[in-house]
Amino acid sequence: MTEPDDVTRMPETKCCECGHTLSAVTQVTGERSGPKPGDWTLCIACTCLNMVGEDGALRRPNDAELIEAAASKEIQEIRRRMIEFKKRHPMPSASDAR
Repeated sequence: MTEPDDVTRMPETKCCECGHTLSAVTQVTGERSGPKPGDWTLCIACTCLNMVGEDGALRRPNDAELIEAAASKEIQEIRRRMIEFKKRHPMPSASDAR
């Protein structure tokens, strides 16, 4: 099975908020380049903001980065759309797989 053009695989890492394992990102703005240190990402499970750290693992944004994200219309619109999508297409919970 082939990946869509906008999906980039990355080493498995966990969301800093909910602990969901993430192994891919979808480029939603700009040219496709894969995740780089300092890039924002939203967790597909909880929609919380994470930052790509220097080692490629996700890290919690610091206060200044959270203020920057809150002021970014682009980030807030992407998050809003993700939340709306999740309402229409809920992810199965881990307990559903049992």
